[in-house]
Amino acid sequence: MRPIKLFLLAFLLLSITNSQAQSPLIAVSNDDHNFIYVGIDNPLTILVDGYSPDKITVTTNTGTLSGSKGKYTINIKTFTRAKLSIIADGKEIGQRELRPRRIPDPRSFLRLKNSNGEAMDIPSGKEVHKDQLQSVEGVVAYIQNFEFDEDLFKVVSYDIRFTKVAGTRKGLKFNSSDDITKKLKESLLTARPGDKITISNIKAKGPDDQIRTLEDITILVR
Repeated sequence: MRPIKLFLLAFLLLSITNSQAQSPLIAVSNDDHNFIYVGIDNPLTILVDGYSPDKITVTTNTGTLSGSKGKYTINIKTFTRAKLSIIADGKEIGQRELRPRRIPDPRSFLRLKNSNGEAMDIPSGKEVHKDQLQSVEGVVAYIQNFEFDEDLFKVVSYDIRFTKVAGTRKGLKFNSSDDITKKLKESLLTARPGDKITISNIKAKGPDDQIRTLEDITILVR
């Protein structure tokens, strides 16, 4: 190789080495995502090449950040990009940004209890024996197989409509203070095989304080 090419190659390698020395490699991992969900605790792993985790501190421009020694938890309340400042030996050595993401809408269920007293969540489109309606607990909403805690949403209101075999209809409205009242249970106990129960206009509040309108639940009594 000609001397001029060797000189250029050596200069390039030296430049790369100096650049890396000036800007240490920073790894920010939150389970292979480059986003964080709004309203819940998101775990982060932050490591910096050349520094012990206990020498690193991290701050954020939004939300709350807790943790130490490479393991952190961040919770943001608004849909603002979270800018992380990584500090080592008292000076900032880099920044990273994480995009906010809305938690997906949950699915709603009619909750009953089985003979063992365990919760039994009935999705829309299923049939329920009329005797099972005696154990009704309420309407619940959650995200199935979600990577975080499923118990994130609270159902705050909904409407219930009964369509009788004879074709007559009866409508009732409930909010969170009703909590499936005795009146509702008595109404469900009047159901007969062939009747249809429709739970509509279901409103659920998530950890981001947003109210979601969920899909209807339709149950056929057998």
